[in-house]
Amino acid sequence: MLSSCNSSKKIVSPIQLNYKDYEARWSDIPFLIDFIPQDQLETDTYNFIAGESYSSMNEIVDFYKKEMERLGWIMSACFYKNGYKLIFEKPYKMCLVEVLDNDMRKKVSTISLFFGGKN
Repeated sequence: MLSSCNSSKKIVSPIQLNYKDYEARWSDIPFLIDFIPQDQLETDTYNFIAGESYSSMNEIVDFYKKEMERLGWIMSACFYKNGYKLIFEKPYKMCLVEVLDNDMRKKVSTISLFFGGKN
């Protein structure tokens, strides 16, 4: 038996998202399997979700580059300043993925996603 299958640790999200409500809205935005939501905001023009992952910053950036392209997004910008910012576009849509380096105390990376329609 794999040791991770026998773990008694249960990750509980600080906020409980009703993913059924977001299913269509977030359908073309990938999430890491270990993404732990921490905060969310929804307005008429954009949506925001932030959370944490036990993956490294580089693993997260690689994941979003590959998965967003697979889902039809085009990366229009990528830069590093106190963390990575990746900007993806589709016709009439834009998504900003911000990845901050691991918090050494908690050993997690912070991920923020903003997306909405383009004017």
